[in-house]
Amino acid sequence: MIEFVIIFLLILVILLFISYIYRDIFKKYYKREIYLHSALRNNEFDIYIQPKYSLKSESIVGAECLVRVNSKNKRVINTERFIYILEKDKSIIELDLYILEEACKIINRWSDNKFKLVPISVNVSRVTLIEDDTESNYALSLDNKNIHIENSSKKLNDIINNYNIDTRLLEIEVTERVMLKDTNKIISVIKEIKDLGIKVSLDDFGSGYSSLTILKNLPIDTIKLDKLFLDKKDISEKGKIVVESIINMANRLGLEVVAEGVEYFEQAQVLKNLGCEIVQGYLYGRPTNISDFEKLEIFN
Repeated sequence: MIEFVIIFLLILVILLFISYIYRDIFKKYYKREIYLHSALRNNEFDIYIQPKYSLKSESIVGAECLVRVNSKNKRVINTERFIYILEKDKSIIELDLYILEEACKIINRWSDNKFKLVPISVNVSRVTLIEDDTESNYALSLDNKNIHIENSSKKLNDIINNYNIDTRLLEIEVTERVMLKDTNKIISVIKEIKDLGIKVSLDDFGSGYSSLTILKNLPIDTIKLDKLFLDKKDISEKGKIVVESIINMANRLGLEVVAEGVEYFEQAQVLKNLGCEIVQGYLYGRPTNISDFEKLEIFN
């Protein structure tokens, strides 16, 4: 009887401990969710730009538009984590459209100030691409070479009418996750985006398990090699063979290749020798604000 009581008490203690841990996790998650939605309402997201560098011309030939939670709040939230949170209730659509608008503003700023014009890429969630406009106020659909946001704010007019940019200067980046489901719908939407004159890149190529299938089915223009291929300062011989094979395959498919996560000169030299001309990473510039980006010597 005593043994039974002891076992019961131990089980009870374990359950209470687990309950406490889960409650703490849920509490932190809930606070983070509230904070992110508040940041979204109050425009507390900062835009950063990271250059894409040509090893052939030794100059900046593109840029990626990134977003971070405003540092004024002294809180750092991992990008993947806050994207996951905002995707759950589809608030990510509002953030994606905000970043697209900011990218258009930057292109116009460079055009007005006679700066060098290079394409700017923006990451777009699969939620934004396939959202059913009957379920959301921020749904994105394409029709007659215009982007429509049903029942939403002026985002449509801002992007299409107010900015009047050359669509060749705008690029959409998607990850392998876009093909997890609704494949036909995703392919259709991406084709419509390309019909606008906007290029589409497959980000983090090689980080998933269906990369080759995606290359066969998805109408993309560029693949971005995941930084996992550059795990060390010196790329292994096996790594070189894999990277070279991907580059050769991409060339035969008519796709451009961008290598991400380049941090060392040695990596850049290997990539150049393997035929990869465009790279992105800390070696050529960290994500920075617009003003600092425009001061980069290799941008002018």
